[in-house]
Amino acid sequence: MALLCLIVFGISSVFNATLEQMPDMDQPMMIIMANYSGASPEDMDELVTQLIEDQVSTLEGVKSMSSTTSEGRSMIMLGMITTPIWMRPTAT
Repeated sequence: MALLCLIVFGISSVFNATLEQMPDMDQPMMIIMANYSGASPEDMDELVTQLIEDQVSTLEGVKSMSSTTSEGRSMIMLGMITTPIWMRPTAT
């Protein structure tokens, strides 16, 4: 009997649950992670993190950037502009 109740409630919750395909986001973010086994934090910063930051900083729509580098790992977090491209002011 208990198993039957669990099955019925489980099936009903699946059909009654709301699911958003594209939920609203307060701040869209992009995270870039890179691994380089055995590299020191200084090497990761110089050989990986700085190169990625230099390239990513030229992308349109990047509002903020921060990075964390540790032994063999680099993580760059980008905050993106939420204004659609067609509504942004153009440079003259």
